[in-house]
Amino acid sequence: MRSELVDRYGSPVPDVVEALFEVAKLRALMANVGITEAATVARNLRIRPIELEDSRQVRLQRIVPSAQWRPENRTLLVPERVLPRTGVVPWVTDLLQQLTSAT
Repeated sequence: MRSELVDRYGSPVPDVVEALFEVAKLRALMANVGITEAATVARNLRIRPIELEDSRQVRLQRIVPSAQWRPENRTLLVPERVLPRTGVVPWVTDLLQQLTSAT
């Protein structure tokens, strides 16, 4: 789709269109790994359901030391204070790729 837009309207695509592509990438990743929710709740980014075996829990603590994984309800909580002020969607996409990709 991106190549069609560039072909038709030229490059670069507007920032708002690029942002839509980033959201689509995040949603596709979430769907592929079975995550149904990513929302801010009580000053946390809540992502669920997500399974993190021991090695992924260690990786999470290296990437975001203040994050919490709650295995009883398969929920990942990331404090809002550690989220970037801009570029949150690509940041979350990168985090989820690191936590869910085959290693």
